[in-house]
Amino acid sequence: MHVKLIPLVFILFINTNALALSLELALGETEQAPLIAGNSGEKVTENTFTFKASYEFHPTWNIETAYEYYAQGADTYLTDSEGIINEAVTSSAIFLGLRKSYILTDRFAVNVRLGYSTWNINYDIEFEDHAADFSYADSGSTLYWGLGAEFYFTPRFYITAGYTQLTMEIRQPEESIQSDNISNLVLNVDSDRENEIGNLSFGIGYIF
Repeated sequence: MHVKLIPLVFILFINTNALALSLELALGETEQAPLIAGNSGEKVTENTFTFKASYEFHPTWNIETAYEYYAQGADTYLTDSEGIINEAVTSSAIFLGLRKSYILTDRFAVNVRLGYSTWNINYDIEFEDHAADFSYADSGSTLYWGLGAEFYFTPRFYITAGYTQLTMEIRQPEESIQSDNISNLVLNVDSDRENEIGNLSFGIGYIF
């Protein structure tokens, strides 16, 4: 599986008059569409991991960056023409955007988020009856949006719930995908597709 590194530029605004920098860790769940079975609407469920850093440059306004990893989801199914097929998909995304918070009480706040993301996705496909393996990777960029809420146990420590939405535009390969272990076997992917990510997560945060 190929892993692509995405450069990320993160600009911090300096504000020495308030607590501003916060870090969050969260776990969650999402669904993704496999490369072949996704044509018929099939999706696999995956666990997610999120690391987020934000900086309050103006009261209730934050600039944020985040990394979300969507752990491998797998599906196995039987077809009339190709026999047993095992599919797995793994992806990740990096985010840079703005967050607007609405303070409802001294302990509870909600927020809305909007920004830009870059993503990577990796597909692994195995045809058991043909002893053939395929892999395909793609990357791109898109807008994202999100909603969230925080409950503060102390002025610095809080728990968080969040939802992030983005759509990965998976491009049709320019050439047929070659088998990883059989040189003359190829896989034709005949259309572009959308891989919609909706990540619901829960975690903890701390303000420095």
